[in-house]
Amino acid sequence: FLDDLASGGTLNVIDGDAITSQKVVDKAIDQIAAIRGRLGSFQKFAVGTTITSLGTKLENAIAAESIIRDTDFAAETAEITRRQVLAAAATHAANIANAQSQNILALLG
Repeated sequence: FLDDLASGGTLNVIDGDAITSQKVVDKAIDQIAAIRGRLGSFQKFAVGTTITSLGTKLENAIAAESIIRDTDFAAETAEITRRQVLAAAATHAANIANAQSQNILALLG
């Protein structure tokens, strides 16, 4: 183990077995390389895929929100137009009623 290489350990570099110490270091390097490989694979296939998937979901959510906002805007625009038409119709009807009153008064007078 690597802790055997420490000062006072059975494989210390000063008065221990140098060949066995080198084997321990080589084995530790191999284990680190294997762990780095597994971590890299995990990052590429698990974390990377999840990040890509979440990015796509975020983009879809933003697009859906935009569509909802566009629909709300269209509905409000239609409601404003409807109210403007009703106001114009009411004004026109009032003008007709006033004109008829004036015509009747003119006939009576």
